[in-house]
Amino acid sequence: MRAGVIKTKHGEIKTPAFIPVGTKATVKALTNEQLDSIDTQAVLANTYHLYLEPGDELVKKAGGLHKFMNYDKPLMTDSGGFQVFSLGVALGYGISKILKPTSLVIPAKAGIQEDHGDLNLFKKARIDENGVMFRSHLDGSAHYFTPEKSMEIQHNLGADIIFAFDECTSPTESKSYQREALDRTHRWAKRSLKYHRKMEVKTRQSLELFKVDGTRICEKNLQRNLRRWNLMGMELAGVLKKKICPLQLNGQMRFCQKISRDIF
Repeated sequence: MRAGVIKTKHGEIKTPAFIPVGTKATVKALTNEQLDSIDTQAVLANTYHLYLEPGDELVKKAGGLHKFMNYDKPLMTDSGGFQVFSLGVALGYGISKILKPTSLVIPAKAGIQEDHGDLNLFKKARIDENGVMFRSHLDGSAHYFTPEKSMEIQHNLGADIIFAFDECTSPTESKSYQREALDRTHRWAKRSLKYHRKMEVKTRQSLELFKVDGTRICEKNLQRNLRRWNLMGMELAGVLKKKICPLQLNGQMRFCQKISRDIF
């Protein structure tokens, strides 16, 4: 039984759905015909990687992501926010978005002495209130992502569903920092929405903007901040663990139902 249907201009997504990741506008080792043969309903592409290579402007000149991929079903692009985590606090620690019951070990890196020195020397992402400075994993060049920049790139790519720029936090961060990051993500979402609407008028294309939230901290703030925003949906990122007990799953399902009822 399906829980719902997401309607886009390139077709419907019947939920719940398995959405494969096509990081650089292709699902590795699979053709579009093979994706069709397993009833794939949509594909998620990565904004950060497409921005670096081949470049969002090139994709735009090619007619957008659908024509670039020769794919006629719904497409989504993430915001680039996950790289805040993977190229920042996670880099060098072996931390994933799912906390493992093992001690954190700082591995030796090129240019870093064996005493492990200052890990910040090789981190590739820095966060401030306005956005995030990235260093390309390809050539080390510096790039600065803001909510507005993320919206501009995603509009150039032209997927059906796009996401507000967010800060993905490490499970090792303190509760106080999680609150700080959540508040910052809400401010960035507001800026993303404002620029998204501006881009819709400019480009005359209608893309659906979703909000990203990776934590249940400050549930009342979440409801208050989002209720007035005309967003089409919200992604709960990094919530489900690889191994999850039924009680945890039921709790998360109740949370989703409550948010859906109170906000959308």
